[in-house]
Amino acid sequence: MLPVPPRAEIEQQAHAAAAAGLTLNEACPYPFDSDAGRHFAAVYLLALPVPQKQP
Repeated sequence: MLPVPPRAEIEQQAHAAAAAGLTLNEACPYPFDSDAGRHFAAVYLLALPVPQKQP
């Protein structure tokens, strides 16, 4: 069993991936069925930019 990185590290990775425009599948270094993977996915989705409507 691999050690789980600190939550702050997972959050930093997720924010950086969202800002870089990577997809969740490209960016997540953890198995999606792990606690780290679920936390990464949640933070990543919340960090995605919200599209702005054009006037």
